[in-house]
Amino acid sequence: MVNKKFGLGILVLVLVFGMMVIACSDGNGDSADPALNGNWIDEDGVILALNDGNFTARFGGSDIMRGSYTTSGRNLTITVSQIHTNFLALDLEIDPSYLDLFGIPQGWYNRTELLDLFNDLIGEDEETIEVINALFAPMTGTYDITGGVLSMTVDGETTTYTRQ
Repeated sequence: MVNKKFGLGILVLVLVFGMMVIACSDGNGDSADPALNGNWIDEDGVILALNDGNFTARFGGSDIMRGSYTTSGRNLTITVSQIHTNFLALDLEIDPSYLDLFGIPQGWYNRTELLDLFNDLIGEDEETIEVINALFAPMTGTYDITGGVLSMTVDGETTTYTRQ
């Protein structure tokens, strides 16, 4: 079973990636480097599927997050738009089907829906609100692609992915 540190590691990896990407081109100068298109896997098995400014993060064959990204030079900004209950189950170290027992229907949740869900389950909790807001906050960092290897650095932390 995945340990708590690993679950938090996935969150950090996705957040680090998130700090490097945001929406696809909408005519305001935002764009996505086409060299990023494709599937990238890290040493823990997290797969980032990047496609023209949109991303999906997967682990263990299940989607866990999706959103959008932009690049400018070697800067990358990402925004998570939805989190799947598979991510919550991974973080809690339980089978996704058990979430129903906690009153959490399986599926995709945006920031507002996730805040409403947890407010209904546990009431207003400042720590939970901060964590959810951080998950959906745009993040920026730098990236480099060399020989099929994508390196992303945010807040001094570098994560390396290999093209699949």
